[in-house]
Amino acid sequence: MTPTDEHWLPLGIEGDEAVTFTAPWTEIPDWFQESLWKWIAGILLRRNSYGGEGSFDAPRIRQAERVLHVTLPHLEDHNVNSGPGALRERYDQLGPAALLAFVDFLMSDLPVRHAYLDILEQILVEAGSGWRVSTRAGKSGLVKRLPAGVTDATAAIVQRGKGGKRLAEAWEAAFGINPNPSQAYRLAVKAVEAASAPVVIPKDPDPSMGKVIGRMLQGGQFRLPHLREEPNGVTSHDVLLYNLKQLWWGQHDRHDGLPESSLPDDVTQDEAESAVLLAVTLVGWFETGKVQP
Repeated sequence: MTPTDEHWLPLGIEGDEAVTFTAPWTEIPDWFQESLWKWIAGILLRRNSYGGEGSFDAPRIRQAERVLHVTLPHLEDHNVNSGPGALRERYDQLGPAALLAFVDFLMSDLPVRHAYLDILEQILVEAGSGWRVSTRAGKSGLVKRLPAGVTDATAAIVQRGKGGKRLAEAWEAAFGINPNPSQAYRLAVKAVEAASAPVVIPKDPDPSMGKVIGRMLQGGQFRLPHLREEPNGVTSHDVLLYNLKQLWWGQHDRHDGLPESSLPDDVTQDEAESAVLLAVTLVGWFETGKVQP
């Protein structure tokens, strides 16, 4: 089975029950634990020269403690039989979110093209997980599962310029295993700012997205390369400007102390994800030369 296959359903699962059954999960359900722990054991049990289980990777557990800031069992290399069980008992106490972080940590040491990452992606797909195997900050890791076309387009744009670099950081903050909505939104704005300023206000020594929008509002005409537009209607200049304004004004946690505001103190996860997806389009337009004066 691959992410693009039609999802097979067990006999008798249909209608509303099918919607619930196939809904992607982001915490590890009980029925997926055994499959995941088998994958973890495959990472931590080193093979000897004859292909047997030679030792347990105890140094990796100590490294996990330091990186993840959790207390894990004291284990030695010879704990081949007891090591995985002791680790599993500890993570039963810590909970599913901590276990996801541990899996993400184990992934980070594996090269992008590694058989164990392929195995993990396969079992995540089969289980209907909301997580997928990808890369974050140049290392293998878990990210939220989105349509392939979205992630493919983003992967192409993050390679382009300073705007692309900022966009990669925004994407991780929005869709990574430890999302930070406010950080994601802020970086999405920074990404578009970095991509748009050289096009709209190239000589400004202190560029900002506010200045980019101001220049376009004050008569700077910029358009997208569409050969046909609605007569006397919304132009591609308008579309570009409205999207920039939406991203800019939508960051409602940019300034503290707004009097009697009904908005929350921080942007929500949904707002952050929407902002980053919008930034993918805007950065793509500017970094690929689609915005024309």
